[in-house]
Amino acid sequence: MTRVRAGVALAALAALVTSAASVACSGSRNGHASTGVQAPAAQPTSTVPAAQRAADAAKAPARSHPVTSLARRAIGPFAARGDTGAIAAWVTAAEKGGGQELIVVPLAADGARLGDPQVVAKLPQEATSLVVRSAGASRTGWLLAWSALLDRGESLTVLALSADGAARGSPVDVQRTNDHLAWFDLIPTSRGAVCAWAEETSSGDANIVTSAIDFDGKPRGMPASVARGVDRWQAVPTGDGVGIALVEPGGAHARSEAARPAGKLSWQRLDSEGRPSASAIPIGPDPTVSSDVDVVAVAGGWLLGWTDLAGEDAA
Repeated sequence: MTRVRAGVALAALAALVTSAASVACSGSRNGHASTGVQAPAAQPTSTVPAAQRAADAAKAPARSHPVTSLARRAIGPFAARGDTGAIAAWVTAAEKGGGQELIVVPLAADGARLGDPQVVAKLPQEATSLVVRSAGASRTGWLLAWSALLDRGESLTVLALSADGAARGSPVDVQRTNDHLAWFDLIPTSRGAVCAWAEETSSGDANIVTSAIDFDGKPRGMPASVARGVDRWQAVPTGDGVGIALVEPGGAHARSEAARPAGKLSWQRLDSEGRPSASAIPIGPDPTVSSDVDVVAVAGGWLLGWTDLAGEDAA
């Protein structure tokens, strides 16, 4: 998904939930952003057989639910979905006193609103991006992260929410850096999440850094450096930890002058603390990656995909 640095004015937001979904975020120097709560009130029992109800539902049009109206510019809304419901979150200018507000609204499994929008945090600095994630299958609730501009550099902050959208404590700064936060994400693990981010340096390359986050949104230990000098990446959960596909810049130039040079791809496994659990595995001996890289889980492992523009024909 694409990193959002500024929102646009929206007249209204409607949630439309038709099936469960999971999203993995990839990033590059030019880019970045996500998806439980109480079940809706019980409906009267139908006398129609269950098989017939399922067949009728499959043929019926999807139903949308109005969530809120936005009168000012906003980052988001973004949504996260869990096993029993969902939540929507956005950042907008505060109605009073200046600054910005982080606002959330809990949603039922079908996207219907379960309460009024509520302010869960006041943001004194200007936010630039927002990520919303489920706390994971072993714990109900949500984890939110956002970046904000400082007088010099940027900050990365995390906040945990309960299943109904209420804040679990106060926002916690995970990192403050003089570099540009080109990308960040929250990857669920068995112990909470790993917050991973890319700090873009003045040379244009990025350093990948991680921090383990508990279910209450608090860092466990100090941030760990995972990779240096990369310009494309994607992080995905691996069940017991995190996997990151990394592309080092350089190599043969592509046929198109507009395309960036091909880079070398490697696969790095991290444990639940966000630290490398083994050496990075090179994917092929030559620089072949001319695009962003995608990663999906398959039976027994992961499938990595990219575009190679270095040869006569794109592959």
